[in-house]
Amino acid sequence: MLILTSVGNSRGDLDNDAQITIADVVYLNDYMFTGGPEPVPDLMLADVQCDCAIDISDLVFLVDHMFTGGPAPDICYKSAE
Repeated sequence: MLILTSVGNSRGDLDNDAQITIADVVYLNDYMFTGGPEPVPDLMLADVQCDCAIDISDLVFLVDHMFTGGPAPDICYKSAE
């Protein structure tokens, strides 16, 4: 049986300050390209587009949201085992 459980509604808030700002874009860029710290409290906060991967598309998604009015990060779900 598949049970869906929320893994949080803070996708994109990588520095865990309860808001999505340019600081989160910088945080993700630093994490991905310069060895910066993992997002807190959960690495999956960086999976902004909810595809179970953390890659350049998440950074593009976040920049699109911040600067061109793209969609906000959504709540993601995973199956509970």
